[in-house]
Amino acid sequence: MDATMIMDAPSVKSMTDVLPNGAATPVLPSAYSWATQGLGDDGPRHSDHAGDIPVIDVSLLVSGDPGEISKLGRACEDWGFFLAINHGVSEDLMTRIQKILYWRDFLKLKVHPKFHSPAHPEGFRDVLQEYCEKAGELAGQLLKGISESLGFEGTYISEAMDMDQGFQLFTANLYPPCPDSENAIGLPAHTDHGVLTLLMQNGIHGLQILHDGKWIQVEGIPGSLFVNTCDQIEILTNGKYKSVVHKAVVNGSTRGCRWSYPMGRHSMLMWSHPRGSSAVRTQLRLTAG
Repeated sequence: MDATMIMDAPSVKSMTDVLPNGAATPVLPSAYSWATQGLGDDGPRHSDHAGDIPVIDVSLLVSGDPGEISKLGRACEDWGFFLAINHGVSEDLMTRIQKILYWRDFLKLKVHPKFHSPAHPEGFRDVLQEYCEKAGELAGQLLKGISESLGFEGTYISEAMDMDQGFQLFTANLYPPCPDSENAIGLPAHTDHGVLTLLMQNGIHGLQILHDGKWIQVEGIPGSLFVNTCDQIEILTNGKYKSVVHKAVVNGSTRGCRWSYPMGRHSMLMWSHPRGSSAVRTQLRLTAG
């Protein structure tokens, strides 16, 4: 794909705006087709549905429950991914921030250590700040549990990576219904390069994770958040805990979904990163064997 094609390609949102009721344009422009660009695919388009994706109860984790700490460790080691429940981020807050961001095609903001946000639309800044504070608290609780699951003090990872002075990014993605979902991709297979990623989405599925060589479509529990461990955790633990490979697939239609979202799937992510000057090294205790 050359630079001219990229510059001329319309936004995905604009292509859905031209037809009534958010219906998808009938033809996928070649700039968006992986097949016509010779990019191939990164695996099967259809996924397995797994009911055994780990679920972590953060309320038990915060209380220091040994079983839940051990369960968190297994989730990081075997999957690099889990669903977080009883996490302290209210469903009301999750609903409010999703409503405010529906109109966006793409948005990325740095929200820590300094909070940056546009003032409009009305109410956006306040809701985003409240959500980011709660998500930041949750990330700290999860890192404490991960440290303890490795046999360290609860503050180990946060101190080793100077997370208090690290940075957090908030990103919102919109994936409108696609006319040729078999030949388009929302995001190709990748890992995240930070420490932890927290993700929530509306009722339309699109997140897939690679586990035991198979793509698994993730279907959340109502009110849960998706969590994946990232590259820095894999480095710190000498590969004991995984940075999960994942991708975003697109949907051709949202009809029949239990939620009504004519604009398509959208996701919201909070990325936690160490301080930029921090040197992330494998912990020597984890190199043996």
